[in-house]
Amino acid sequence: MPAMGTIFFTLIVVLLMGIPCMQCRKYACDDYCSIAVSSSKDVRNLKIKSSLPSIHVLFLSLLDVYNRTLFQPEDHTVFAWVRLDFGPSLMTIPVDLFILSSVLPLFFEDSMNVTIDQFPMGCYRNITNKAQRDLCTFTALKQFANIQSSCVGKTCGTICKRLINISTPLDDITFACCRILSNNETCDIPYSISPFLVAFRYVSIFLSVIFAAGAIKWFIHDIPNVHW
Repeated sequence: MPAMGTIFFTLIVVLLMGIPCMQCRKYACDDYCSIAVSSSKDVRNLKIKSSLPSIHVLFLSLLDVYNRTLFQPEDHTVFAWVRLDFGPSLMTIPVDLFILSSVLPLFFEDSMNVTIDQFPMGCYRNITNKAQRDLCTFTALKQFANIQSSCVGKTCGTICKRLINISTPLDDITFACCRILSNNETCDIPYSISPFLVAFRYVSIFLSVIFAAGAIKWFIHDIPNVHW
């Protein structure tokens, strides 16, 4: 009898895992998996951080209910809440330049953890279609951040994603934000990088070299002479 009870319980669990999620249809990734952000603590934390006038990019670390990374894609895609003034430009800066990727974030960027609820638990990792997974993530984060895509003011925010890879060429950074195009909302069409921003990146290389040279010179000068 105990064995029959175990088998019956296992069958019930399997059947429930196969039933399409009904409670969060607006966040659906597919017929068998949905995600949402329901933590009031995360909502409150986002409101506090995004209201700071100095914060233009707020990176969102997606975790499951056990505080583990929700999903670590091979292409290292990151999501963020971005202010529409110059937040998108900040998010597209290279990650391998000291002046841009280490100094500027101290003043204009921040990060926070976001707990993602999955229905059923663990289903998000089983989604193999990357475009489908990203669209689902965009939808859940937009609802979480209460994003209004029709907002056009400088203080408005949106949800963006970027491929973080230090080998990415300066002129070819994969980056997309939720916005309105031809009266339709889209989230996964890459932004076109402006020539001004590309020029700024190359100038930053020169500044980074100058800064590094100055730091090395200061470090060597600061080493005391050793007399034998």
